[in-house]
Amino acid sequence: MLHSISRYLITALPLCFVLPIQAEDDFTSWYNLKPRKYSFFEASYLVAANVDASNVNQEFGWSQSKVRALTTVSHTDQSDWSIWGSLQHSTLSGDIRLPDNTAVPDSVTNTRAGTTYRYFDDNWMLGGSMVIQNSGEDFASSDETGAQGTLMGQYQFNTDWSLWGSLQYEGLTEDAIIPGGGFRYQNEQLEIMLGYPWAQLSWRPVSELQFKAIWYGDPWYSDVTWFLPAGWRVGIGAQQRHDAFFYDLQPKDNYQIQLRQIQVDAFVSYELPDYRYVTLRLGQLMDREIFADKAYTKNSDNARDIKDGLVGELGISMWW
Repeated sequence: MLHSISRYLITALPLCFVLPIQAEDDFTSWYNLKPRKYSFFEASYLVAANVDASNVNQEFGWSQSKVRALTTVSHTDQSDWSIWGSLQHSTLSGDIRLPDNTAVPDSVTNTRAGTTYRYFDDNWMLGGSMVIQNSGEDFASSDETGAQGTLMGQYQFNTDWSLWGSLQYEGLTEDAIIPGGGFRYQNEQLEIMLGYPWAQLSWRPVSELQFKAIWYGDPWYSDVTWFLPAGWRVGIGAQQRHDAFFYDLQPKDNYQIQLRQIQVDAFVSYELPDYRYVTLRLGQLMDREIFADKAYTKNSDNARDIKDGLVGELGISMWW
C-alpha cells in the first residue's frame, strides 16, 4: 500500500509548516527562546497541467489538496506544548507504469499528527516532538503507519548568537537515527542558520524586500518577496520538490515510488484583517521524473521522465 512522505518535515513543529502557501512562521519558530501561544490553519489546492511521460501513451497529471492546523494547548512562562495535524490527498493520473512494470497508483491520502513540547530555563531551550503518520487508500494496514521522534536543544550566548543540536529517529522514510547541529545568528535584518541536516538564510535589507533560502538535503526552497502597500505582496520563488510514496512492492521491501521536480513560480498574496492571507502561485515544473527505488534516491534506472508543464496553486492561511 501507499505512504505519502514529505522529506522536508525533519522536525515536527518547525518543518510542518515549511513551504506553506503563506510561510511567515517557518521552522525557526522551534528555536525562539521564549514560550509561544498561537494557532494556525492552512488549506491549499495545487494542479499541474497534463503532460507526456517517456514511453507512455497516456498523459501524466498531478494534483494535490492539503489542510493543516496547529494550536498551542498549554503555555507558561517556562514551557509550551503544541499539537498539530495535516491531511493531504494527491492524485497521479495517467495509468503510468515504470520500466520494471511497476504501476504508479492513481491517488493516495496521507494523514499526519504530531505534538511538540519545549522547556525554557535562562538561555537554554530543550524540547521534543513526536509524529505519527498513516497513508494509503483504506487506512487499515499497520504497514502504512510510521513514526518519527526528535529531541532538540539550543543555548543562546547573547542576543545574536546561539548553538543548537538535535537527535532524530526517522521512522517514516527509513529506520535511522539522524544527529544534527549548528549555529544561529540573527539581528533586525539578517538571520542565518547553518548546520546539518538543514540550513536557512533570511535577509531583509529594507522593510519592503525579503530574500529567503532554506535547504534540507535534497529538497530546497528560495524566494524573493516585495511587500507592497495595502496588504499586498508579490514575489518569485523556486524549489526542489521530492515526494516519496511507500508502496507494497513485494519482494522489494522499503521501495518507494518517488516524484522529483523543480518548481519555479511567481506569486501574489493579499493580507486580510486578523492575519489572514490569500495566495496564488503560477509557474513551471521542470526536470521531472517518477521512479521506484529505496529511500530518497536522486537517480534511478527505473524512472520515467516527465515533460515540463505549468502548475498553479491557490491557498488560504490564518494565524491567531
